[in-house]
Amino acid sequence: MYTRKALLYLSMATFIVSLSVALRNSYLLAFIIPFAILIFASSIKVPFEDIAIEVMRNVSNTMVFVGEEVEVILELENKGEEILLEVIDDIQAELLLKEGSNRAFMALRKGERARLAYKVACERRGHYKVGPVRFTAYDPLKLRLVEREVPSEASINVFPRYDEVGIVEVRPRRTRHWPGSVRSRRSGEGVEFYGIRGYVPGDELRRVNWKATARLSSLITNLFESEGAADVVIIVDASWSEEELNEVLELEVEAAASLCSSLLRAGNRVGLIACGLHRGWIKPGFGRGQMLKILHFLADLRPGMTIPMHHVMRFLTPFILKPGAQVILISPLLDGEVVDVVEELKAAGYNVIILSPSPFEVKKSSKELAESFAARIADYKRMNVLLRLKGYCLTLDWSLNVPLKEAVKEVRIWQRLMRA
Repeated sequence: MYTRKALLYLSMATFIVSLSVALRNSYLLAFIIPFAILIFASSIKVPFEDIAIEVMRNVSNTMVFVGEEVEVILELENKGEEILLEVIDDIQAELLLKEGSNRAFMALRKGERARLAYKVACERRGHYKVGPVRFTAYDPLKLRLVEREVPSEASINVFPRYDEVGIVEVRPRRTRHWPGSVRSRRSGEGVEFYGIRGYVPGDELRRVNWKATARLSSLITNLFESEGAADVVIIVDASWSEEELNEVLELEVEAAASLCSSLLRAGNRVGLIACGLHRGWIKPGFGRGQMLKILHFLADLRPGMTIPMHHVMRFLTPFILKPGAQVILISPLLDGEVVDVVEELKAAGYNVIILSPSPFEVKKSSKELAESFAARIADYKRMNVLLRLKGYCLTLDWSLNVPLKEAVKEVRIWQRLMRA
């Protein structure tokens, strides 16, 4: 293949020949001699049809959070003859080049090594790839070239950031038998007082209620409310297509990751349902492996709707979660039919908490949208949905100016008031 430089020379030579014929002046043909010499010189050594370059790639971290940087290092070794190369390491547009360059020109002798290093900033969650490596070999005069591609790739997983939000207090109707932090409304090992009963051989002396014993003239033992683990499913609503709500989606994703982290650390089984461009779910599970699954899933969540939100809630929730468990819905509540679904879930025995980020706080940043009649009507409809939901479950209108940690504190306060 010829380079642009060679094609330019060829065009100039053709023009000179055409001009010589048109003017019937053979002396003009002497001007094409330099071009002929260049083409002859470039063909003395044929371009390298076999590019024997060995590539070794090193990525500083394959799992990062939004805003972090990743260093990519390529080690190149020439196994063939001396060669003049342009090296390009492909990176996706979402990865911003911050330091160094993913492109370089180099001349490598046989057995010689070279190094290409650069850093990319991961500004958007998702799963991305760096690579493959593309080589372009030139002859010494850069008149001819050969292109090759080496399938050396690496994946970079960019997860949403999440914060420490403290204890997320949930009150499902049913808990599991393994230890946890959720009060189970039955006596057992715990710290919350449950009641008293007569002493039974084997009871610990530290649990004896000495005041009641003195009053009743028989040994009385304190009972405490046992603490178990809960099954929790977090539902993230991304069923819209407006670009103005992208900020709301990022807050929802970060809130979901933060709540999952807190609930998993407390010993609960946590699952996830996402309603967006690509809907899906993760069944409840334990531990760091489950958190990693959830982060991978949230990294790919994009806004869009294939099935209405209320349909996803109605059919998926009972499929992956038994009645009596805890459901946490994170949604701007743009779908009014969610109210009927929440009523059905409550009737089936589920405990529901709703965290609703206000989408119109984002829209009000645009003066035209804030002043539009349609935006005000939509805001009124959302407030009506909020008021109706408060009759069925704990519902929080989450202002975007309030950190998630403060919203979780409000959940704890409401749960304690309801328990009292």
